[in-house]
Amino acid sequence: MSQKCFLQNIGRSSVGTHRKGGDIATIRLNVHNTRPSIIVLTEISEQNNLQGKKGIFRGYICTQHAFTGNRHGAVAVFIHSKGPALVANSIYNSPDGYYTLATYEFGVKKVIVGAVYGPSVAADNIAFTTFSAFFEKMEEHMNRYGTNEMLFLGDFNVKLDQVNAKPRTVKLIHDFLYEYNVTDNGLQSGATWRRPHQHRSKSRLDYVFTSANFKVKNFALKWGKKDHAQITCE
Repeated sequence: MSQKCFLQNIGRSSVGTHRKGGDIATIRLNVHNTRPSIIVLTEISEQNNLQGKKGIFRGYICTQHAFTGNRHGAVAVFIHSKGPALVANSIYNSPDGYYTLATYEFGVKKVIVGAVYGPSVAADNIAFTTFSAFFEKMEEHMNRYGTNEMLFLGDFNVKLDQVNAKPRTVKLIHDFLYEYNVTDNGLQSGATWRRPHQHRSKSRLDYVFTSANFKVKNFALKWGKKDHAQITCE
């Protein structure tokens, strides 16, 4: 069963609590045009729980929302009414707002879906601690729900393509990808973030990772007014 994904860092914008709320009119239009099964938004400003909310996007429900009251930027997952079915009681939202995990039924397969908005600070130890906990929770889900199938995506705030200030974190992520045979689907896509008004300053910070047996196609970036590109694939 084909599932289309939509990923966007919305730069501290508000999504509101209904279809005309917040300040994401362009994002709503892009969602309408692409009609994804799964939407992941990062760096959203809402610090009240959106989980279970309907109507922010027409036909979608917010199934996962990790946030904390003292951090700019949360991460949320929205699933279309005809999209994958959430496995009951499988949601885990990190208390620090950095990631959320849940297991879904993609047809006959159970798939772990993770959404990430990684630490934006340069400190390697903070990112390493965050992603260590994320991967531990991934492994817990694998054991609990009897599946190694996974899809995890978001703004990691880590440069996997170049030497940077987070070498331990980069190694940790690469080791996990290798151990569980996970594909980095945007490896040839180029930068997903660029500094406003200084487009030569750019990096790949946003990622879509899937189990290697997934047949991912139509991976595409679309630039708008945000400093991060919109990513879609299926």
